[in-house]
This record gives sequence, C-alpha cells and structure tokens, in this order.
Amino acid sequence: MQIWIFSYLHFLWALNKSMIIEWTHKRKNSHYISMIR
Repeated sequence: MQIWIFSYLHFLWALNKSMIIEWTHKRKNSHYISMIR
C-alpha cells in the first residue's frame, strides 16, 4: 500500500514538474515575441 502511495506521489510530482517547465517555456517564448515586436 505504501509503495502505491509513493509511486502515485512521484507521478504527480513528475507531472507537475513537466507542466511547470512547459509553462515557463511558453512564457519565455511569448516574452521573446513581444520583445521582437
């Protein structure tokens, strides 16, 4: 049971991390686009 909870938390953490990376990447891109304009 504990292993299942641990793997679930790890999955959530990995998902969160990838979402944050994606979000910061999009913010950087939009920032560069606005700078070019």
